[in-house]
Amino acid sequence: MDIESTPEKSQAIKWLLVAMAVLAALYSGGWFFLSYHLHANIEVWIEQQKQNGTQIQFSAMNRSGFPLAVNVQLIQPNITANRKQATYIWRGEQAVVTMVPWQLRNIHVDLSGPQFVLINKNSVSTVWKGMAKTLSADMRLMSTKKKVVALNIENIIMNSGSTQSNQKSQTVKLHRGQLVLTQSRPQKPSEKTPTLSLAADLNEFEVPKSLPMPLGHRFSKLTLRASVLGPLPKRINARSLLAWRDAGGTIEVERLRMEHGPLQLYSNGAVAVDENLQPVGAFTAKIFGFFDVVDALRNRGLIKPNIAMTAHLVLGVLAKRDNPQSKPRLDVSVSVQNRKLYVGPLAIAKMPYIRWGGTE
Repeated sequence: MDIESTPEKSQAIKWLLVAMAVLAALYSGGWFFLSYHLHANIEVWIEQQKQNGTQIQFSAMNRSGFPLAVNVQLIQPNITANRKQATYIWRGEQAVVTMVPWQLRNIHVDLSGPQFVLINKNSVSTVWKGMAKTLSADMRLMSTKKKVVALNIENIIMNSGSTQSNQKSQTVKLHRGQLVLTQSRPQKPSEKTPTLSLAADLNEFEVPKSLPMPLGHRFSKLTLRASVLGPLPKRINARSLLAWRDAGGTIEVERLRMEHGPLQLYSNGAVAVDENLQPVGAFTAKIFGFFDVVDALRNRGLIKPNIAMTAHLVLGVLAKRDNPQSKPRLDVSVSVQNRKLYVGPLAIAKMPYIRWGGTE
């Protein structure tokens, strides 16, 4: 059956098409406005970094992504940060900043691909080159007083060389990792107010073999949940740390989990600074796999066989089990004070002195 076209239907279709054309034109105009706005904000941010001694250069800046996203692409970006005692340089193939029109408070930055890092310290330059399958950051401005930055890393391998010929090349690998920083700036923070929170999850990573690691250089897992309590200083120096400490500032470690070789560590506690602005802290820890740790230290010649045997006997007495089938566990206290690391009442290591710079 044919459906007859009436003047009223034709007029409705005409106005519908006009409305769709107007909406498309408005959306296109809005996209170009957002694209220009994002482009301009990036240029302003780059100029602001110059005041902090950081130079950001690139060979070209392009805009793309219409209609579903706004992309600003920096070709061959180069970041040079000059500090008092060192210079840091990062170079990549590209940096893509992305915003979607319906989520204007969210920004995605993608730095994946080839990576180049140069560190010049005390006239010695170390160059790191490698590749990252995923190296990106997501920034969410939840309000004027709160923002979240999430760094995502997947399958990154970096190899290094040094200007000193006697130094061997080093390798760093990370299968998957995420670091999430949440910053809050309440008007009247107390000593119990979280102003900065960190959530870190690293899986399957290797550190350079030049580091003295008696249990090997591969970590299966590292998890950290920590919060800074008290008014957060904008700049970290002696004066700001002193003010933060006097206001009751502390760092609470809600959870620390580490799986390194045979060792499994679960801990929580708190950290502050003393009158000399050196770290002090107290933790409780649950340790699994300590018998295998003793064996590994013995096999590497770090402890003598008779000491290893004694350690087995002592740890066997101190160990606890939740049930006959569970792994033996050590419950110990760990503390840092007077620049010494204590496990229970025993001082096992001396902590290096930290210089926080001037009071300006």
